[in-house]
Amino acid sequence: MEINAKLALVMKWALYAALAVMTAVMQKYVFSRLEIFGITPLLLGGLAVCIGMFEGAAAGAICGGLLGAFMYATNTGVELLYALVYSCGGFASGMLCAQLMGKKLAVAMLLSLAINAAACVLFFILIMWLPGRAGLFAMLRVGLPEIAYSTAVTPLVYLPVRLLAKASGGIEE
Repeated sequence: MEINAKLALVMKWALYAALAVMTAVMQKYVFSRLEIFGITPLLLGGLAVCIGMFEGAAAGAICGGLLGAFMYATNTGVELLYALVYSCGGFASGMLCAQLMGKKLAVAMLLSLAINAAACVLFFILIMWLPGRAGLFAMLRVGLPEIAYSTAVTPLVYLPVRLLAKASGGIEE
C-alpha cells in the first residue's frame, strides 16, 4: 500500500470516529432536549448498522463494539450489553448487505429497527424484568416507542455514512 492510500484510509476512519463522537453528542445533548414522551432515540446502533452496510461485516463488528463501549463510557448507555448487541448488529448488517440486501435507506432503517429492538428487549429482560425493577407494561410504554423513535432518526446517521463511503470509493454508482 502506498503512502497516499494509507493516508486516505486513516483519514476515512478518523472521519468515522468524528462522526461517532458527533452522533454521541447529538444523542446525549440534542435529542435529550427533543424527547417524545420522555424517550430519547438510540443513534449509535443505527451508526453501527450503517458502517457495517458500507464497510463490511468485520468493520461493522469492530465499530459496533467500539460504539457500544463508547456509549457505556460516556454514560449515554448504562450497560456494556450495548457493545455486544451493536457488535453483532454491525457484523450481521455487513453480511446481509453484502449477500442479500442492498445499501438503501429502507434497508438501513429495517436493520436499525432490528438492532435497537434486540438492545431494548435484552436490556429490559436482563436489567429491568429479571431483577424485578419493572414489568411488561414498562417495556410497552418505554421500549416500543424508543425502538420506533430510533428507527425514525436513522437517516441522520445513514446519510453521512453513505456520503463518506461514496467519497472514499466504497459505493459504485
